[in-house]
Amino acid sequence: MSTRGLTIIEVLIAIICLAVALTALNASMVGSIVQNSSTGQLSQAIQIVNYLGRRISGRDLSLLPSTTTTPLNWAYGSLRTNFPDLPQAGNFGNLDGYRATITNRGNWSHSAAPNIVLTQYRIQVCWRTTEAERCTDADTLGFNQSNGAADVIVN
Repeated sequence: MSTRGLTIIEVLIAIICLAVALTALNASMVGSIVQNSSTGQLSQAIQIVNYLGRRISGRDLSLLPSTTTTPLNWAYGSLRTNFPDLPQAGNFGNLDGYRATITNRGNWSHSAAPNIVLTQYRIQVCWRTTEAERCTDADTLGFNQSNGAADVIVN
């Protein structure tokens, strides 16, 4: 019975096959990490939109632009100081990587309740990625400043 070992060619082919498999696995893992990071940033931006929307719906006058021509802006790095009660946790809780804008879009009413006048507000939250700035936005209804009262009923 002869004991034969592996030749250098066989060992090199095995190493090359292993390297190709590990390279494919590495690319898949890096793609997954990038996607998780992007999803986390979007989730944080949506949490900020929800936070600002709840404050607008709760008639927080400091968040309500009085005119449709002058939106309220919070630049990158200013959300943390302006909203210390905004939840922050972990790497995605870093508010310095986000900016927000609230725009007064004018009066809103609905045909089902034409006597109720509200104001429509657009909330936009943006963050930077390696490629470009990304944004998410939402509309909410709130305090009607033009008449000086909330949920004004027009006769």
